[in-house]
Amino acid sequence: MAVRARVGGGERGQQMSVVVAYAWAELPQDATVRSDGTVDWTAAKPALTPGDAAAIARGREAADALGTECIGLCAGGPSAGTPSATKAALARGVDRAVVVADAALTFAGATRLGMVLAAAIDRLGDVDLVLTGEGPGVSDAATAAAVLAGRLGWPLLSGVTSVTADASGTTVERIGDRRAQRLRVAGPAVLAVSDQAGQPAPPGMADVLAAATKPVGRLELSALRVPEVAPGTVTATAKAEPAARRGQVIDGADAAEAASRLLVALRGEGLLGEADR
Repeated sequence: MAVRARVGGGERGQQMSVVVAYAWAELPQDATVRSDGTVDWTAAKPALTPGDAAAIARGREAADALGTECIGLCAGGPSAGTPSATKAALARGVDRAVVVADAALTFAGATRLGMVLAAAIDRLGDVDLVLTGEGPGVSDAATAAAVLAGRLGWPLLSGVTSVTADASGTTVERIGDRRAQRLRVAGPAVLAVSDQAGQPAPPGMADVLAAATKPVGRLELSALRVPEVAPGTVTATAKAEPAARRGQVIDGADAAEAASRLLVALRGEGLLGEADR
């Protein structure tokens, strides 16, 4: 795939855009698990995930700082192109929406969706940043973001809670495995925004009315250069067995001794990082 977006470092051009890739899908917390382990999605309705809402808010801030536009990008089945789906993103603050809605993507996996998003970004032209949501919602969001970044050839930063952009680069605050980090990125990047980034307030009536006047573009899946991906096949479904618990009781003559024994046990299990030892 030929990527038009700038890959090197240096100062940004003023015409580059910020893209927020959002999902329009049923939320897992609205589904129920049957006794046989299968999932019942009957009561689940499509919506933006909390991570997507946070990503749009951070993307809007970055676009305002750069003096450029914020584009919402969604790939999925036919429901991704419905007015409800596009207005949900437009009311959150994107300037325009671009949708790849095709029946072939209804049950597409994360790898396929990541490749479609990358191909769509190629069609959009020069792009500075791509933000995606992560956290509760679409279970394969992290995989899709990784595939997207890999296809673009850009670094991926996950767990992002804050984005500060200027002409020379982007400062990102993120939550790692055991500590918070602040990083400076000089070139384009894919930022996976955590739902812990702070949830923006729901759109007001003025935002909803303004959404109806914003443009919506559509890209045909057949017109995008997306490699074919052989999907996996589900051969069996069963209820997951809970992990066995050791149930070890740690005590001592006093609280200090019990705490010391607890630390020894945790170290022995490899559950403490070097910073915690």
